[in-house]
Amino acid sequence: MKTRFLYSAVITLLLYGAVYGQSQDASHILEFKLNNKTHEVGLYGGLSVSYFKFTGDKAGLLSYQVGLVLDHKLGIGITGTGLAYDQHLTGLVDDGTYHINSGWNGAYIERIFNIAPGLKASLGWHSGRGVYFYRYDNEYRPSKTWTEEIIDGDTYFVNKPTLQVRWRFAGNWWLGAEAAYTLSSPIHLIGADKNAMTGASTGISIAWGIY
Repeated sequence: MKTRFLYSAVITLLLYGAVYGQSQDASHILEFKLNNKTHEVGLYGGLSVSYFKFTGDKAGLLSYQVGLVLDHKLGIGITGTGLAYDQHLTGLVDDGTYHINSGWNGAYIERIFNIAPGLKASLGWHSGRGVYFYRYDNEYRPSKTWTEEIIDGDTYFVNKPTLQVRWRFAGNWWLGAEAAYTLSSPIHLIGADKNAMTGASTGISIAWGIY
């Protein structure tokens, strides 16, 4: 229930910001006073694609990040990442092939630095809980439930320090580059590298934001 409420609140703010922030000059979507000081609230939503070395192979990470920004300095919100690893595997079964699936969702906090007009950098900390499982390829049958497609799985926890640089290229649209290091708890699964989701990644991002 809390997660649904959070998603609904973020979507509402994004829609509000899209209407309120049509001007490139808009720097926030709302403001409030606390202890006789005026604070400004902005918002940010982005997608990124990163290169990640997974168990020695080339792989990708697809991530999202949506949140609010306080006084152009402090960002907080929800984030998540999915593994893009398209390899047909046979090592654990003798009746077909399967894929490794992995992804996590959580929250982030970041400190934003205004380098120049239209250029920002940030240092962030992302944290969340993920799942890692083996799933049969094309195994679906009407007589089976989706759980019978899963061979085995485990959960893990993630902390991910992230450095980002973002450049405003049009209106409220931003292009970015990022470098991160994912710190994952051990994965306890037959045939799995326990540190499979731990490692460095570099990527690019596109985002819409008023902050």
